[in-house]
Amino acid sequence: MIRALHDGMVARVIHQNDLNDLSEEFRITCGLKQRCVFVPILFSLYLAAMLYEIPQNNPGVNIKYRLTGGLFNLSRLRSKNLTYPTTVTELQYADDNAALAHTTNHFQQSVNNFHAAYSRFGLTIDSAKTKILAQPPSQSALPDFLITIAGKDIERVEHFPYLGSFLSVQCTSAKDVENRLRAAHAAFGRLTSCVFLNKDLNYTTKLTDGLPCSCCLDPSLWL
Repeated sequence: MIRALHDGMVARVIHQNDLNDLSEEFRITCGLKQRCVFVPILFSLYLAAMLYEIPQNNPGVNIKYRLTGGLFNLSRLRSKNLTYPTTVTELQYADDNAALAHTTNHFQQSVNNFHAAYSRFGLTIDSAKTKILAQPPSQSALPDFLITIAGKDIERVEHFPYLGSFLSVQCTSAKDVENRLRAAHAAFGRLTSCVFLNKDLNYTTKLTDGLPCSCCLDPSLWL
């Protein structure tokens, strides 16, 4: 039944300026049907099978957690009976992944493991979009190291956007807050002509019911 939903798929391309201008049909031999409600399940199963290819001893970051007490009360983590240790080896979210490790050698080993697993499942790592972010302890110098994927050097950065948040080498939220303030400033700036200076909207509407135009709702235009 699943195969019947995807086998024999064909598609056409619509011209941007003429919706009646369609290309010739062409077959789709890989991928999933767009907007199909079954796609997230199939994709999750595919990624889960891929993650099983990662060795059990894959390096990661050791953390300690507790299921009782306040979330930000770090002193409660000193308890030996109510805390649980675990190792976080990956933060896979859809097709985005963040590999973690304590040392350079362990990190390179983890990257190699993921690269091998992705390759076996027909996936590739975009080396141009992949970045390295080192977060040393407070008041410690940044380590000098080099990480490669399939022989290509990976760029090191001081801050990186990941899943809507900005991570930085300082291990603080300052860069993330700065980015959110800049995004809000840009969004309100785009409201000037369509809301704040729009004479067809009354004062109450501008304060309570004014909605941004489509360009203001596009997150890719905020930065």
